[in-house]
Amino acid sequence: MSHSREWMIEQMAKHLVEMQQSMLLSGVKIDYLKIPVDSAEREVDDITTAYTWLSDVYNVQYKGWHRIRRLLSEEQWARYAMWEDFSDHRECVLLRKAGTALRSAIVTMKRPKLFRSKSKSHKSEVSES
Repeated sequence: MSHSREWMIEQMAKHLVEMQQSMLLSGVKIDYLKIPVDSAEREVDDITTAYTWLSDVYNVQYKGWHRIRRLLSEEQWARYAMWEDFSDHRECVLLRKAGTALRSAIVTMKRPKLFRSKSKSHKSEVSES
């Protein structure tokens, strides 16, 4: 059973919002992956390709990064960032490697056509929570 365009676009938007912190901490600008405003008019194949690709990045690289990030509280991560000699601490090394893998997966020439759009007008997926 295939999903509708609207459903796939909605799921991609949810994934992108959830991935914001990891993208920023991994050195990827939030607006690097944006869903074009005209995405609902795009070819179904383009949307399906983008949905499949982003789902793979979300389920593998993002969730791997997120599992490591949850090992410590945000307060502890902030302390580690302040203590320069903790950059080689086990969790820091693991998170850095996971961040590199996430960045490599996102910043690739194999990025789907939907995310390589030259359109100047994109939906803002940043939510004010």
